[in-house]
Amino acid sequence: GAYGEHGPTTVGLSGHKSVPLYTGSLEAWRFGFDVVYTNLQAAGAYRGYGATQGIFAVESIVSELAEHLGMDATAIRDMNMVREGMAMPAYYGEVASACALDRCMAHCREMFNWEEFAEDIAEDYATDHDFSEQDESRLADCLKDNLSWITTARISFKMTGGEVRALDFSSYYDKNALDLTTGYFIEYCTSYETDGTKWKTKKDIPLMMDNPKMLHTNSEMYEYVHTLVQDFENAVCSPTFHNSKGKHYSEYINVDSLVDYWMVWNFLCNNEFGARSIYFYIEDGKMTFGPIWDFDQTIGNVITVATKDAKGDYWVHDKKNAWFKEIMGDPWFVALAQERWFSIREEIDDLITSVDVYWDYMGDDAERCYERNGVRYYVIRQPEANDGHSLTPTEDYQLIRKWLRERVEWIDENFTRIAPNVDDGGYSRSSSVSCSVFLGDKLLERDIQTVHGAPADYIISPEASGELVLKLSTAHSNARTVDAYLNSTYSLGKKALTTSTRAEYRIDLSLLDMTEGTKNVIYLPVLKSDGKLRAMSSVVIRVTSMPNPVGEERLVRFGDEVVVSTLGSEITFPEITETREGFVPCGWTSGDDTVYKAGELLTVKDDAYFYVRWKRIDRFSMMNR
Repeated sequence: GAYGEHGPTTVGLSGHKSVPLYTGSLEAWRFGFDVVYTNLQAAGAYRGYGATQGIFAVESIVSELAEHLGMDATAIRDMNMVREGMAMPAYYGEVASACALDRCMAHCREMFNWEEFAEDIAEDYATDHDFSEQDESRLADCLKDNLSWITTARISFKMTGGEVRALDFSSYYDKNALDLTTGYFIEYCTSYETDGTKWKTKKDIPLMMDNPKMLHTNSEMYEYVHTLVQDFENAVCSPTFHNSKGKHYSEYINVDSLVDYWMVWNFLCNNEFGARSIYFYIEDGKMTFGPIWDFDQTIGNVITVATKDAKGDYWVHDKKNAWFKEIMGDPWFVALAQERWFSIREEIDDLITSVDVYWDYMGDDAERCYERNGVRYYVIRQPEANDGHSLTPTEDYQLIRKWLRERVEWIDENFTRIAPNVDDGGYSRSSSVSCSVFLGDKLLERDIQTVHGAPADYIISPEASGELVLKLSTAHSNARTVDAYLNSTYSLGKKALTTSTRAEYRIDLSLLDMTEGTKNVIYLPVLKSDGKLRAMSSVVIRVTSMPNPVGEERLVRFGDEVVVSTLGSEITFPEITETREGFVPCGWTSGDDTVYKAGELLTVKDDAYFYVRWKRIDRFSMMNR
């Protein structure tokens, strides 16, 4: 605002962050501004200042232009938007080295919005029947408040003068051609405050419709959404992860979206997980989790996070003990989460480095503001911090950097276990269930070659043929049967399993994914006579063409390349051949602050993993000057 501490920066960003969005056909542009300082209290930056206001203005103009030209609003954007690799004259001539705006637009174009559909029908009908602007607006509200017309193409509408008309929309759309499996946006929140559609699942999960808000006014659409969500819950909360219809939870959700959603909440330790501000949408008959929102209670924030939750040495707990806790009892889902974590591990490292860059750029200014204006808050959740005051900017920076480093180390340590008990899911491997896997009559080799990421129980060559033999025994006196599921979804059948009866499965290798590097997970829930879970076990088998090291052999991994060496020998750090737009390589690192240059010697002391640390050379890096 006018009395902001960063006046020129704030208003400057409103242009520099918005005009470049339409670099594609940009031939002429101008952006000017005036900053007026007042005698009001100085204020700091908060939540994307400047850019949001500018983008609203630019996007409003583009939408008005599309209307004047009679063009689809997405089409005009698609013709003119910036794309990856384009230079941006309105942003210092920088090249958009990473840009997914076109892909986002394509995805949004495919998504359906029932309330916008209602507005479009109201506009078309009102135009054709000479409605006043007031009646057009009232019709749009009527269609959004009562969605019964969607499946009937009819509604009763009261005009401004009191006349009631029976409206027929059958000539405006084909009611039988509408896809009712898409276009729903839902909030999971314990506050449960809405004047629209809301309901609770059998596990007491409070859900509210954000769009369309009045879903309950169309019984067919409401029943579809309600049934889909309940079927998912029934599956994910079952000990076999299949519901009574025989369907696995993955048939109801975009699994990758839930992996990423869980990862963000857990990495940043958002302690409202399972309580509020959880969103998902239904598209093409599946629940997709996102977007993320409401992350003030994270990263050990002294203002909002209590001392007991500040350190970050724990898995974030699902406060409803339902969806997110139960799914972490599925070893297949946990394996996906582990793989995802280690696939983004280098980007996490860059994130922490970015904190240093920001601090180098603005640290001195932040301290001067602090000296002039004092602390932001005098009431905080961690009263022992800074005598009950908010931290100084330097202390804040040090806290964030230390917290992120320690959080990454904690997740690294806990995710490098074959079967971590995440969120105390209750389905940790039982020591009283014994499982061995053979290829023919030969026991599979144990995995002793994983030097980065989560290990497996066994390894198998992609060239292997024949069948696996899985042999199970248990010491649980009340165990009666065992189910087996390959990669969580494929049922291998139910077998008797007691203290005196062993179970054996024969699995043709054609059922496994034998792609190099792939992990196959076999989930083994052991059930009591009443069908309830007694215990569980699992087997993780990784496909690899590399044999296990023997004797004093050690494995040193440089990115994707694995070098077999011997204990005490010296190897040379290789040249870095990979390139990244907007970055230069600094050297090799194992995750700490030490960086090794290509050509340096390493004495092999154990298995080791190194990856490339990068330095930015784009506009962002100029902050560091």
